[in-house]
Amino acid sequence: MLHPKNKKLPFPIVFIASEHERGYIERVDRFIGQTLEKRAQDRYKIIIDDPVKVANTMLAGLHGVRKFRKANGDAFFFDWTLKMYRDFQQPFLTIRKNVTRLNICKDQPTYKLAADLRRVFSSIIAGNVKEQDIRAIEEHENYQLKGG
Repeated sequence: MLHPKNKKLPFPIVFIASEHERGYIERVDRFIGQTLEKRAQDRYKIIIDDPVKVANTMLAGLHGVRKFRKANGDAFFFDWTLKMYRDFQQPFLTIRKNVTRLNICKDQPTYKLAADLRRVFSSIIAGNVKEQDIRAIEEHENYQLKGG
């Protein structure tokens, strides 16, 4: 959603959490703000412990999407107007050389940074969950990440 061509798309994104999970969702929000900045935070809403508000927010978002699609002649079954950065569509092999090449610096378009951050998190999870990745890390040391 951070690609400049998606700026006007009314796509409702809602992070929901229970009161017990408030601290976690606030840390996620803070991380997004620190890495992808306020523009990314402006693309979503956070709702804590209020299922009725979640339902109403999503219903209002759905109405906005329908109105937008009618006005722009877009289909209801597929979002033709959504600009999807090609890197988000490609599988990422979490091998050491691929992880080392990731660009997690802020001196690039936000949508590209978001794609590489997704790959970072995929690599961290794979390195702790997938047997082949765990073995590769044991054999070749931890992944090396560089950012700024």
